[in-house]
Amino acid sequence: MNLRHVLCLLLFTVFSSGAYARQPHTPPTAAPPVRSATVYPIVVSFISIGEGVSYPSVMQFNTLVAEFEHTWGVAAQRVVSPWGREGEFDVCFTLGGLPAAARAELVDQLRLLDAEPLVAVAEDVACAD
Repeated sequence: MNLRHVLCLLLFTVFSSGAYARQPHTPPTAAPPVRSATVYPIVVSFISIGEGVSYPSVMQFNTLVAEFEHTWGVAAQRVVSPWGREGEFDVCFTLGGLPAAARAELVDQLRLLDAEPLVAVAEDVACAD
């Protein structure tokens, strides 16, 4: 046998043994956010599908909350909880200390944001930690 045959036989043996077999690629999956035990009356989640959260939606949210607070003269108590690798976060409202009419108006206003594709609004859920 010449050197070329020996080399081919050696390479065939090594690569067919499975030691260098290509393993199927499994993409990493994002772990779901860990939820706290505290349930909030309303949670606004800014989500992403591979390109970060929607900046216009965040600005619309900030404007909505600022206008609500200015109109009612009260601060809407909330917890901001970042949870994703692409800037995802939840804003969890306690609604404590707000008059019933103010609560209803804020919830109605926040529900309008649910029409945005990268915003999810849910009621009576836990907040991401």
